[in-house]
Amino acid sequence: MLYGESLVCLGDSITQGFIGQDNNGTHHHTTKPYPYWLNYKLGLPVDNQGHDQGAIVGDQPRDLTKSVAAIDFTKYTMATIFIGINDYTISSSTDAIKATLRANIQAMLDQNPSLRILGILPMQAYRVPEPAQWTEGDAMTTKNSAGWTLSDLDDAEKSVYDEFGIPTLDFRQAPFYTKTGYKQQSVDYLHPTVAGYRRLGARIAAFIEQNQ
Repeated sequence: MLYGESLVCLGDSITQGFIGQDNNGTHHHTTKPYPYWLNYKLGLPVDNQGHDQGAIVGDQPRDLTKSVAAIDFTKYTMATIFIGINDYTISSSTDAIKATLRANIQAMLDQNPSLRILGILPMQAYRVPEPAQWTEGDAMTTKNSAGWTLSDLDDAEKSVYDEFGIPTLDFRQAPFYTKTGYKQQSVDYLHPTVAGYRRLGARIAAFIEQNQ
């Protein structure tokens, strides 16, 4: 249990807890996404700042730069950043991804120099943007229209976290989804099931504890 700590979770729809949408586009979210389970397992207040369709590169309120600008990081002792899959699907440039991630980490630390940041790399996904959006395939090995894979994105993000000495959870070392089980383990080959969010919370909680 991490008494006296407080955590803010930055991210996209996987952080917010997306579990599907209606034909009219209405999004549905579990009431127990992985930040809920971090609170449950670690015993610390957790602020979920995940936003559906959020990306590292972008100028919308859901994207990383405006998300960071809207948060008072002096209220927290820790922050996790778990974002990037949408940069893969929209084929952002890896140079822009690294520059934007670097600038936002620096902005967070400028506001709270004692903030402990932990990076979580995009995990396995079995929907890819080529030859068309939401084609079934292995994102870790499938290049997008910009010519890079999800694994390449993980490498790019990790290089920035390494610059700051930020611990990084890399699901490539122990995949969250398996190639034989992803159809049952996710709601759309990308977002976890309700049970999957609990399992994801356990993985991230253990990572946080290991890096105290």
